[in-house]
Amino acid sequence: MVTNIWDERGLIPPIDQQNPTSNNRSPYKITIFDFINIFGFSQKRLELLDSFLDFQKKLLDSGLLIHKQWVNGSFCEHCEMTRNRSPNDIDAVFFYTVNNVELYEININCLSNELVKKTFKVDSYLIHLPTGDANIDIHCNFMNITAYWSSLWSHTRSGEWKGFIELDNFHIDNYNNAKLLIANKRIEING
Repeated sequence: MVTNIWDERGLIPPIDQQNPTSNNRSPYKITIFDFINIFGFSQKRLELLDSFLDFQKKLLDSGLLIHKQWVNGSFCEHCEMTRNRSPNDIDAVFFYTVNNVELYEININCLSNELVKKTFKVDSYLIHLPTGDANIDIHCNFMNITAYWSSLWSHTRSGEWKGFIELDNFHIDNYNNAKLLIANKRIEING
């Protein structure tokens, strides 16, 4: 597990400087457990991670299957060092398919960015993955959306290159075990 993920700027490097053409580059693929261990080093961050997990469960309960998640924003920066403050939320793009159309239609209004940010402290963006039978225009649109997010999240607002995190698919076992990990880290931090 990587523990020192940031460079001297307090950012995740976009590439491996020692081997810039390697596959070891942004987005960096890690498990939810490594994500909690790396980024959950304060009570405030653990609170955000707890809410992040609750939102992921809400997505599952709303009939969605989460296949990939891209995570970024101040949560993935060492903003305690660079800005003298904790992050306020977690920015995430969720790549999903609909598993249960009925549940999804009932819950779609609960998944709005504004409501999710207020309730779960997650600045969320939901991207529906096209199915194999989708027409070529839908696939091309998905490619454009993916390129947009990758490009947007590869730089700070001031234009500095940076990396971001990719989490694998999410299921209920991850939720329960991750909640336990957060509880244990809270105890560890409190001493």
